[in-house]
Parts: sequence; C-alpha cells; structure tokens
Amino acid sequence: MAAKVRRVIGSVVAGLAVVALAAGCAPAFSAGAGAISQVAATAPNGTSATSAPVSPKATPTQPPVGTSIGMQAPDFTLSTIQGQTVHLSEYRGQVVLLNFWATWCPPCRAEIPGLVKAYQQYKGKGFTIVAVNLMEDKDTVTSFAAQQHMDFPVLLDPDGAAGSVFVGRGIPTSYLLDRNGVVRQVVVGSMPEDTISQLVQSLVDSST
Repeated sequence: MAAKVRRVIGSVVAGLAVVALAAGCAPAFSAGAGAISQVAATAPNGTSATSAPVSPKATPTQPPVGTSIGMQAPDFTLSTIQGQTVHLSEYRGQVVLLNFWATWCPPCRAEIPGLVKAYQQYKGKGFTIVAVNLMEDKDTVTSFAAQQHMDFPVLLDPDGAAGSVFVGRGIPTSYLLDRNGVVRQVVVGSMPEDTISQLVQSLVDSST
C-alpha cells in the first residue's frame, strides 16, 4: 500500500509553487523536466526552507485553474469517512487548509495535533480543514481520525486521483485557499503548530 501511494505522490505537478518546511514522505524532485526553480529561504520557525517564485497575478474576474499560487484550485469530488460525497468547491466562502496525508507517514502524523488545534481556534472565523487521505482503506482512516479528534472533514482518495493533481514532492502537502478557492500558499512538509497558526490567521484576517 505505502509503495503504491509513493508512486502517486512522486508525480510532478508542473508549475507548483511551494514552501518546503520539512522533509516529507517522498523524495524531493530530481533535476530536469518538471523541476521548479527554487531559491533559499527561511521558514517561519527558523528552519531552512525552499521557496519558489509566486506565479503571475491572475485576472480579478477569472483566475486560471491550477495548483500554483494565485490560481483557482482544481475542483474534485470525493467521499468523507462518513460516506458523504463532497466537492472542494463546496467550501468556497471559507478559508480552507487543504491537507494531503496518510496514516503511515510520520511527518503527517506529527502535524495532526497542530491542525486539530488550528481548526478549533479558527473554525468560528470561517475557516475549515479538508484532510484528504491518500489511498488507504476507510476503516483505517476512520479509526485514526477518531483517535486524533479530527473533527474537520476527512476525505478518502482511494485511487490517488486528487493526490496526483495536487501532490508533487511528498506528503504532507498543504494548500491554503482563500474564500474564493484561490491558492494563497503551498507547503510541503510537516508544519509545527505555530507555523500553522500564523499562516491561517494571516489568511483569515486578510479575507474578512
């Protein structure tokens, strides 16, 4: 199962703009076709990071669809662990932290408490987390989500269809979407609690 997921999350998403805060559960891009231009940066927690240039500013009326900063996040349809079918676009009107993860991934597991804390802190301000699990069975994910008190939407991506679009370097991968569903930040790697809080608060405050 883990090997199958790694093959999916190893696919390159062209033009992906990222901030890499920590090593994820898949190898970094190799040089060559599809590799993104990178410059040295420092993460909010003081650790070394890698930053890519922001994509050109989208038009005010209709930003292009894509996974780079400033683009409209591609829509997808998945089922929650409760069996409800949802579309990503249904969450427009809220600030969304879209997180791709798996229970077998140590950095993903380390990040969960910070996500839970941020959700509890900001959900009353029009914020939600959409946690997309990659290619694991429903029972495994449901049990883990209950143990970790993941009260936000947890979606199942059993064949990696959404993951193959959004994940290019590894997991966890997180997208911060504004209330219009536009990508405002992309993070690859496990984020500490203070970084999650800073990113969410900044976007919540700027879009109210």
